[in-house]
Amino acid sequence: MHLSKQNKGLALQRIVSDNPKKRVIVFSRTKHGSDKLVKWLGTQDIKADAIHGNKSQGQRQRALDDFKKGKTYVLIATDIAARGIDIPGIEIVINFDLPNVPESYVHRIGRTARAGAEGRAIAFCAPDEHKQLWDIEKVIKMDIPVVEMEGLTQNTIPTFEKPEPRRRGGGANSKRGSGPRDGKPRGGPKGGRRSPRRN
Repeated sequence: MHLSKQNKGLALQRIVSDNPKKRVIVFSRTKHGSDKLVKWLGTQDIKADAIHGNKSQGQRQRALDDFKKGKTYVLIATDIAARGIDIPGIEIVINFDLPNVPESYVHRIGRTARAGAEGRAIAFCAPDEHKQLWDIEKVIKMDIPVVEMEGLTQNTIPTFEKPEPRRRGGGANSKRGSGPRDGKPRGGPKGGRRSPRRN
């Protein structure tokens, strides 16, 4: 889902509201961002908890227990805090921020649709996160389908920003077969002025 950073919160609120009583885990890149999302959802009458490194063990455990028991349906987590946590029945995983490490995306989305259950993974991609998206697609070896959300997503994504695949050999900075950078012929037997032969 391609959208601006300003619209990410609105998109999250809409997805949660459209899926009442479904367990949603939201991945945020930072601790501060996780807490901001909890506060934002609270202003929209959506109860959420956050787990991250600044929370005590007791606070994290209470948040997990409430989530498992259905007292809270939205859990905001950072990658480090979510490691090793096994929560069954997660129906929606939302990548609010794309991870800097592509493999983390695979671990995130693996938390839904377990044991044949239904589940969805949604990724928010802001304009400055295109590189992370392309790195993820390279790792999973497939294009992530683009989903539109009326009034919030960007309908057109500039394709020219996507980097071209690197070509092997023959490049401007390639050592094999590369000519002089200034465009002038090099001296020697195949071009340029020869040095006078000394007798």
